[in-house]
Amino acid sequence: MCTLRSFPSTIVHCIEWARSEFNDRFESDVATVEKFLKEKTIAGKTMDELRGEFTEQYAEYDMVDANDVSKVKQALLFDEESKTPGLLESIREAKLVKEKGFAACVEIAIKRFYTRYNHSIQDLIKQYPEDAMVKDKSFWAPPKRFPSVCQLDMSDELHSSYIISTANLYAVAYGIQPLPMPDNTVGDMSAFADLPWESDWRKEEVVAKLVDPGTFPQWVPSSSKIAAEDDDEEAAAAPAKDGDDLKNELMADCKKIQEILDEIEGMVGSSEIKPQVADFEKDIDINFHIDFVTAAANLRAINYGIGTATRHKTKVIAGKIIAAIATSTASATGLVCIEILKLLQGKSRTAFKNATCNYASNTFQMAEPLVANVVEGEGEDLEEPDPLTNPEAYDETGIVKPECIIRKQWVAIPSPHNKWMKIDVPAGSTLKGFRELLAGMDMQLSSMSIHKTGEDGKKEAANLVSVSSQGNVDDALLIEQAPVDVGLQKATIKIMQCADIKDKQNYIMRWKELQPDKVAEREAFESRALQSLLAEEGEQDLAGKAAVALQVLLSSNGKEVRHPPVVLALTQ
Repeated sequence: MCTLRSFPSTIVHCIEWARSEFNDRFESDVATVEKFLKEKTIAGKTMDELRGEFTEQYAEYDMVDANDVSKVKQALLFDEESKTPGLLESIREAKLVKEKGFAACVEIAIKRFYTRYNHSIQDLIKQYPEDAMVKDKSFWAPPKRFPSVCQLDMSDELHSSYIISTANLYAVAYGIQPLPMPDNTVGDMSAFADLPWESDWRKEEVVAKLVDPGTFPQWVPSSSKIAAEDDDEEAAAAPAKDGDDLKNELMADCKKIQEILDEIEGMVGSSEIKPQVADFEKDIDINFHIDFVTAAANLRAINYGIGTATRHKTKVIAGKIIAAIATSTASATGLVCIEILKLLQGKSRTAFKNATCNYASNTFQMAEPLVANVVEGEGEDLEEPDPLTNPEAYDETGIVKPECIIRKQWVAIPSPHNKWMKIDVPAGSTLKGFRELLAGMDMQLSSMSIHKTGEDGKKEAANLVSVSSQGNVDDALLIEQAPVDVGLQKATIKIMQCADIKDKQNYIMRWKELQPDKVAEREAFESRALQSLLAEEGEQDLAGKAAVALQVLLSSNGKEVRHPPVVLALTQ
């Protein structure tokens, strides 16, 4: 990490760094703004929660978690080490772009140029000058290269390319230029509905007029320590502080957070910000993606005296293009097509062939596919506990204790079945209707997984549906002891005082589920069509698809269900 961040020695390091820069700026940072505007949450907490929890008074009486404060600060503020702008700066930039248009995008690009290729280099030189010594040898001994700063010069083609590509990417990111999309009137990716080649935003002379050398940002030395090696990053942390200093800092941080929240609310409320997350595409020359990575990588290379790369070389490395061997591609394609023809002709299983081809040794092997595995009946799987987290489950000889073996019971539904079978869910089915369909087969829906865009802009697994606490709760006993209209505090006290209630935490959770507003919210959610849930909550592109497999966990009478794929039809 330190090599890419501060000490590159090859052009590959620079290109990988530039590709990461694209991802951080135009994917992750913009996705963070988009998520905030949609959910109004920061570090997993709502604005109201942040205002209520992070106050100077709470910090003074040690009622604020320092780790939580650190997470919120990291999400909100500019990070000196990674040069990540943070939510506050990103929203400031978005608002500026909305107000000033493309000129603001050029302004942000210039700021980014100086942050990356001038100020961070000056910080590095300040901490490690050319004559710096470490353990009786030169700090800048090879493969390290002593860097030099860049000063923006719009007459330099590379500098101009960086400013133009960066400004145009910010124009897309903050919504004054539409996201690149295929031109549907043509029907292929060759005609890309993006900024026209003849646009003024692409012209060096036009963009140069928006660059005012008098406004170039000045270097302010950073107080952050730059780690020299990967194992030095821990040592670069700030020294421990005593209790009073920590409390004072915590109070100051809470005050700062409140001020930032006020500023963010004011900016979001007064301007219509429309962030658009980029999706790196190497094969469309008109979208500025490879232009940006090429310029960013070569400026980085110049900083460190490394030979620059052509646009084509950058595209190959950043796009992770692996040259294909024509013969292997043709052979694999031909063999697949032969098997498809057999499928269309209705051939028996024995007519099909699996092929293993080794082109290095010129060996080709064909074999009949195996019969699909059949699952039937029911059974029990035995699983040993993790010895690291449950060492007490093992005796002195290292053998697991019989009573500690994890037993997981399962049942096959339908029985028998194999992977070529499926459970069909009719088109238009609601979540409630899906549950009823499963109930008719003696099954319950335990969970349904989707993949949503996370704060870093990447897809991550999330539960669309999870198990309610209802199964372990006697609702009649709960309502008798703690009616839904008594308020959470009183309900909690009554539940805690009731001797008949053993799993008190589960009862409290169930009481919250039974609140009228939660019941209404749950019923509305259950009445939504599965297709709508997948498209909106799961962010799935279902256009043109006839069906989609559902990622579900099913149970039956407390046992795990082993089932064939569950498939939702998308068309009648």
